[in-house]
Amino acid sequence: MLLQLEELDRELLSMFDSVLLYGYKPEYSPVLEYMLLQGVDGAKIELCLRPMQLWDYVKEKPRTLVVAIISTWNEETVIKNACASQNTCTLVLITGADYTPRVINMTLAEFEQRHAAYADAGNTYQENKDFSSFSPKVKALAYYLPQFHETKENNEWWGEGFTEWTNTKKSLPRFAGHYQPRTPHDDIGYYDLSDVETLRCQATLAKEHGIYGFCVYYYWFSGRRILEKPIDLLLRHPEIDFPFCFLWANENWTRTWADKDDVVLLSQNYRDEDPELFIDDLKKYFDDERYIRHDGKPILQVYRLAQIPNVRNVIARWRNRAREIGIGELYIIGTDWLDNIDTLNISDALDAKAFFGFYHNHIEFSKFLVANTFWAYDYGDHAKKAMTHIKTRSDDLTTYHATLLNWDNAPRYNQVFASLDFRFSFRAFYEWLRVIADDAVENEKAFMFINAWNEWAESSCLEPDARYGYAALNTVARALCGLPFDG
Repeated sequence: MLLQLEELDRELLSMFDSVLLYGYKPEYSPVLEYMLLQGVDGAKIELCLRPMQLWDYVKEKPRTLVVAIISTWNEETVIKNACASQNTCTLVLITGADYTPRVINMTLAEFEQRHAAYADAGNTYQENKDFSSFSPKVKALAYYLPQFHETKENNEWWGEGFTEWTNTKKSLPRFAGHYQPRTPHDDIGYYDLSDVETLRCQATLAKEHGIYGFCVYYYWFSGRRILEKPIDLLLRHPEIDFPFCFLWANENWTRTWADKDDVVLLSQNYRDEDPELFIDDLKKYFDDERYIRHDGKPILQVYRLAQIPNVRNVIARWRNRAREIGIGELYIIGTDWLDNIDTLNISDALDAKAFFGFYHNHIEFSKFLVANTFWAYDYGDHAKKAMTHIKTRSDDLTTYHATLLNWDNAPRYNQVFASLDFRFSFRAFYEWLRVIADDAVENEKAFMFINAWNEWAESSCLEPDARYGYAALNTVARALCGLPFDG
């Protein structure tokens, strides 16, 4: 039941066994005063600081009044869902002074005017600089897309010669000042990941800029693999001394890029025998000396835990199989992006969670629906609020934070697309990196993540481009090594 604060009279308040204040904020002072005036025993009032704590509390004490002052739309959703899980739980929602509306509608002309006011935000071209003489204070892992080589499947589905470059090259600007297409720097060109020299050059470039390793997207469908060629090539060349680990991208492949989500090209079937087969197939990579481990355990990150049926049992079977075949213990990380790990109720089955650079499950930031044709998100606002979240949030589950080098999926979509490029600046990127690196050091976390090394068709790529050169990589190195932004 959802009530307003003024509806809570003395008689109604007496019906609750406890009163729970969600999150502590200054606005609670008049709320507390009101309740005490209505005769509520102060001993019955408790504080709750985290979403999972809220879920557990209402299970144990279902006759609870929850009073929550909300700052974000996502926060509101989580709280409502938790209280709805108990029919006898009553919720009072109060909109905080800093509450951000979910979306702002505007015309194309209005958005273009705003965008022009922040164009480039001081971003300039930078030459390459080698930072290998400096020491990064944390191990940074960059997400890595292996779809820069031809495959039989992509040739059949999308046309002969298709790679990630296909969509990147054909992209066009959709509004005045839209940075599309994004063109790779002449130093790297439109490379082919089936060429081992490309892998060698990428490893060298990453090392020179303080990046510890790549977290490679791994595509596995009940024993069928795709886009495996680059990582198998790396396995055959142990002289390329660069650490790597996997993020299992366990989504169906569809024609979503052609605005046809319902046309499935390759599906995740989650067969009964898959958990053991999955670990068996991963063993040769886990056995490689370059595979990234934490406390001796190979890291396995999973993209969409919520899509795996009976996921708790599947994780247990992964662990058992790893022990049976000599891998030992696994270090399993859930991804907080499309799934909110806090609401899946499987934290005890995981070793950690990692962000993907997007914090929309936990913060609300400025976003615009422009002319009903595309979504524009405010990078500066997102980065600022993500940094606040990182500094103030305390999680029971080990949490690896991630930053995002803008994001724009216009190359992949013919119609509606989304862009996190509005008010992007390398300075904001630098500050965000510094906050995450400091969090990792202060809380003794093994890693941090960066999205991404080479997501060219989503405009999130550390690799050098024609417009800004090596600005992204130089910024990463300066932040990781504790150097000034303008140094």
